[in-house]
Amino acid sequence: MRNIKNGLIMKITGFIAISFSIVCSTAACSDDPVAVANPEPAVTVVKVPNGSFEEDAAETASPKGWTVSGDYSAAKVVQGGCEGNYALQYGATSAYTVSTRQTVNGLEDGIYDLEFYYKSTGGQISCYVAAGTDTKKMTSLQASPSTWVRSYVRGIKVEGGKCDIEIHSESAEANWSRFDGLRLKKTEKEFNLLKGGDISQLTYVEQMGGKFYENGEEKDCIELIKIKEIMHELEKTTDAAEHVGKILKNLIVKYS
Repeated sequence: MRNIKNGLIMKITGFIAISFSIVCSTAACSDDPVAVANPEPAVTVVKVPNGSFEEDAAETASPKGWTVSGDYSAAKVVQGGCEGNYALQYGATSAYTVSTRQTVNGLEDGIYDLEFYYKSTGGQISCYVAAGTDTKKMTSLQASPSTWVRSYVRGIKVEGGKCDIEIHSESAEANWSRFDGLRLKKTEKEFNLLKGGDISQLTYVEQMGGKFYENGEEKDCIELIKIKEIMHELEKTTDAAEHVGKILKNLIVKYS
């Protein structure tokens, strides 16, 4: 049984970004067959080499096929995967910044989605999965420390037969994240942001299950807007005070 979670994420910076997550309530994270009245056309599924972190068949700090950069000690393949026995985990006893990367070659050019599963405590400065050739698309993670969540990076444009994948986290020592089951799906469906969204759409989005997040924590949308407006005005005030300070300093130097 799967529970569908409309993990709609709205970012109020002139556009609305909407994404969906599926929460797995069992350990089985592969796709279950579902009968639908009007099935979508079949998609080409490309498993990311060692995308389930099973090829080493052991806990390791150097997963086969992946390159780790940053704080190496923060990245490790550990037991307790979603699709198998193992998964990639980020975490450390001190603040850390770490990325794990891979370039998938031999792809047919076109539009892909990157599917993956994750768990996360939330609270990171940044925690995301990104993919693409030159211009990358990315999906930030929400908090889900006890349940595996299926998520996607949508609308990845693959050119030249290759796709760069990055799993990144910057965090304090108390936070961790875990990743598993990465695979590319060729869909030819471009995923574009809904531009021109405004506050009048808020009620509709919430009625459809929309939730609003900041740094992985669910927040009230109106409060988020208020805080951003206050911070913007404070920034303008600080800039103005700095400008006045420079003028006063020049006057003191000129007439001293």
